[in-house]
Amino acid sequence: MANPYFNATGNPGTRAPGSSSVMRTQFSDVAAGFDKLPALTGNGAKAVVVNAGGTALGVTTGTLVLAVAFATAGAGAITLTSTAATNVTLPTTGTLATLAGAETLTNKTISGAANTLSNIANAALVNSSITINGSVVSLGGSATVTAVASSVTVGTTTIGGGATTRVLYDNAGTLGEYSVSGSGSVAMTTSPAFTTPNLGTPSAATLTNATGLPVATGISGLGTGVSAALGVAVGSAGAFVAFNGAGGTPTSLTLTNATGLPVATGLSGLGANVATALGVAVGSAGAFVTFNGALGTPSSGTLTNATGLPVSTGVSGLGTNVATFLAAPSSANLAAAITDETGSGALVFGTSPTLTTPTVSGALTYGGVALSAAVTGTGAMVLAASPALTGSPTAPTQTASDNSTKIATTAYADALATNGKIRARVTWTGGGTTITDSSNVASITRHSAGDYTVTVTSALPANAQWLYGMNDPTNQVIIMFSGQAAPTTTTARFVSATLAGAGADAATYWAVAIAA
Repeated sequence: MANPYFNATGNPGTRAPGSSSVMRTQFSDVAAGFDKLPALTGNGAKAVVVNAGGTALGVTTGTLVLAVAFATAGAGAITLTSTAATNVTLPTTGTLATLAGAETLTNKTISGAANTLSNIANAALVNSSITINGSVVSLGGSATVTAVASSVTVGTTTIGGGATTRVLYDNAGTLGEYSVSGSGSVAMTTSPAFTTPNLGTPSAATLTNATGLPVATGISGLGTGVSAALGVAVGSAGAFVAFNGAGGTPTSLTLTNATGLPVATGLSGLGANVATALGVAVGSAGAFVTFNGALGTPSSGTLTNATGLPVSTGVSGLGTNVATFLAAPSSANLAAAITDETGSGALVFGTSPTLTTPTVSGALTYGGVALSAAVTGTGAMVLAASPALTGSPTAPTQTASDNSTKIATTAYADALATNGKIRARVTWTGGGTTITDSSNVASITRHSAGDYTVTVTSALPANAQWLYGMNDPTNQVIIMFSGQAAPTTTTARFVSATLAGAGADAATYWAVAIAA
């Protein structure tokens, strides 16, 4: 029977010699048949199903969909049969209820419109009874309800209970009773008339027309002694003082707004003549002085803490224009108040004054140096130590052969250059090639510590001679030496034989080219 896995062809025949190509074809067909089966490794406990195309077998990878009924047999076997398009969803946990078994349903809602419930005992239900006229009636039971009269006749209709002489009221749909105290009619809320009522301790009451309230016990919240004073007749000792009434002789009293007190007799403990001064009008002789009031012309006074005294009119005995200077202390007002001044302008103090064309008589000293000679030039004064000159200061021209510390002017330098003395000069700091001062020098080249080449800007005469030197900062000496190689008209090289390394780089170097 033909199958989709492998079908023998009958080649090679019985006892016929085998052909390798025929055998390989048979083996390939066998292999192709096995390829239609699922692999065993990794597919344990899975179901084998035909794939959707019907071309091979596979294993289940998700939901198992069956095209026919699925049944299991044996103890506890379950058979599910589907005859139509039916979806059954089984719970992930719990137990399925059966039609005939006795199970307990929890958290289920049963529609009364689509279901019929029967044989349910009242004891199994919640709220299975109602109360009518005080009688409990269970579901399915019965009760007798007595009809109530449609009208009530005062003095005739009988009520089922209650106490005599009480007032009935509607208590949320049922009859309630209020106890009655006293006698008479029932009082309503608007304008009732009470006869000798006992109010007890009401939380609030308006006693506009009330009478007979005992002061000693009927009023609360009074201060100490107030109720006793209210019970004393006005004008008697211990009573309150009435408006415009006599005050008697109080032991103490605050007269903040009191009027009509006679100063001469109503005040005690005053000093001599104080009562008399209080009786004099302010501003008159003998009266007290009020705050911010006029002092008049007192015979004497101490103004230690006084303020606001006008200088121009409040102080006597000042010289001419002195009051003006005290009120506005300017240099002009000071000059007007002084009678023996000289010169004009602003007042000068000792630190950094600015003087304009002053004339000084006698010797003038500046920094301990007497200045007696004539002053020449402009700008700041120049002293001996490190002066900074600006502009074009002049000095005497020294002779060409003068070798001293005198100032050499430009005329001296020009004469020296004209006579063919110094043709180039340079000063620089060791360890580098930075020039600090030079003339006719273009650059400095450093080969190593203490080894330098000087290159001039303009060529020197062929007979020019170089003089080299260095200032040793350690020993504070000047070392002079000549070049180590024959100079040219544009360069000269020399090497220090005295200092080397860091010592040579810490020195200051100079070189001078001289031509006769």
